[in-house]
Amino acid sequence: MKKLILICLIFALPNKSFANERSIPLELFTAKERQHSGKLKVTGPMDWKNKRTGEVVQVYERKRGSKIQLFAKTNDGQCLGRVMDSRYEKKGLIYIKNGCKFPLGNWKEGEKREFTSTYIYSSKTRAYKKTIKIKKIGNEKKCLTFRWSKAKLDGKIVDDNSYTYCPKKGFTKMVSH
Repeated sequence: MKKLILICLIFALPNKSFANERSIPLELFTAKERQHSGKLKVTGPMDWKNKRTGEVVQVYERKRGSKIQLFAKTNDGQCLGRVMDSRYEKKGLIYIKNGCKFPLGNWKEGEKREFTSTYIYSSKTRAYKKTIKIKKIGNEKKCLTFRWSKAKLDGKIVDDNSYTYCPKKGFTKMVSH
């Protein structure tokens, strides 16, 4: 009988995770109490209409000076991704479908997820692979650190950074790789 119970437990255990796991809230990104360097402002939510598609989505605006990025929940709520970016003057406004810049919802420490984002420029469209890997999951009182990379579909890395977000502070640190 003991062997039967042990065998049943062994088959049941793969469905149960003992990994360090957490639900990452949107408030870790928006953190109203302190904005990084006093220059970065995050506001929202607000409704925004995509001029290219006509779709209305709820966004959070991240602004530094005159440069604006709009973020919305994407990829079935797995992340917060850019939907519009005004930082690249030569390319004009960039609209992004399925962007993924910040993890949301349930993630485990060491977990890695990949997403394909489409960037729509004024004259062309380009797809990129985004990867988020959780380095330190933290908890509701400790900081979250994750590695985010953006690569062309041929695998060439375009951006590769680690970001740290802390409760009540939001974005606190970026390390380029």
